[in-house]
Amino acid sequence: EGARWVRTTIWRASLALIVIFVGAGIWFSRRIVREIIKAERELLISESRFTSLKESNTIGIVSWNMSGRIDDAYDLFLNLLGYNRTDLAEGRLNLVRLTPAELHERDALATGELESYGRCEPYEKSFIHKYGHTVPVFIGASLLKGDREHGFAFVVDITEKKRIEDLIKQQANYDTLTELPNRRMVHDRLHQHMKLANRDGLPLALLFIDLDGFKDV
Repeated sequence: EGARWVRTTIWRASLALIVIFVGAGIWFSRRIVREIIKAERELLISESRFTSLKESNTIGIVSWNMSGRIDDAYDLFLNLLGYNRTDLAEGRLNLVRLTPAELHERDALATGELESYGRCEPYEKSFIHKYGHTVPVFIGASLLKGDREHGFAFVVDITEKKRIEDLIKQQANYDTLTELPNRRMVHDRLHQHMKLANRDGLPLALLFIDLDGFKDV
């Protein structure tokens, strides 16, 4: 009777353990499946957002490494600088070579931020177009998580913004009829030269020139 009781107890305990383990396995499996489904859903949403951003054709995204080589780029960025997919595949695009020499120092500050913080604050700069002229842009970048050599950058064309700024500056400092510097600009330059003369101890001469009949002309 004792042996039978022991066997029955062991059998029941084993059965209970099996049920518990199976139940726990099913519960964990369902939880894992739910997490996978959730992750897939979030990934699809993220991919959809990036696809929408790409198709909107409003911002250029660039994949690059710390040497400046561009590994991949949205068509908007390529079109902005006059390049195509063939140029990209042949390795002709490099952020360093696309940047005017006088802006390398500012880029070095951004590189320092990337090395220290993994990202850099967005700033204005220019790229050299395939045909030689410069294109003003607003750019920001960050390194990939866990990767100190590769990153992504966004590039926004600010040509129109700079054109409006230049127009405002032109209207504020130059006469609209003659396109000569106006009184506001003369005062600004005069104060600059006065400060320079005081700082360096240099003489400063101011000449007033009267042009007879200039208003009639």
